[in-house]
Amino acid sequence: MYRYKICQCRHRPMYTSTSGIFSVDKKFVENVEPLLLDNKVDLALFGHVHNYERTCVVYRKECKAMPTMDDYGIETYDNRNYSAPVQAVIGMAGFTLDFTNDVESTQDF
Repeated sequence: MYRYKICQCRHRPMYTSTSGIFSVDKKFVENVEPLLLDNKVDLALFGHVHNYERTCVVYRKECKAMPTMDDYGIETYDNRNYSAPVQAVIGMAGFTLDFTNDVESTQDF
């Protein structure tokens, strides 16, 4: 049985599609990303950005592996040939889901 290594890394992510105040801390990436690889971390979790993002298996801004789709439509990685961790931004807490200003409600309550 495969035992996954998961790291809840820190508040600010190493990779994100968001820019500005949510930008990446380059010094953190330079110093910590090699540690994730050396310790064969499978999944690195981050917060700060108030959305959900997931990368391919990535190291130094390069995708090292892509998932394959199983018979049930679930993306999976073959961890027998470890190449780098998947990184996920899981900062959904605090994000507003109130779209009433943007979308007209069509349902009477």
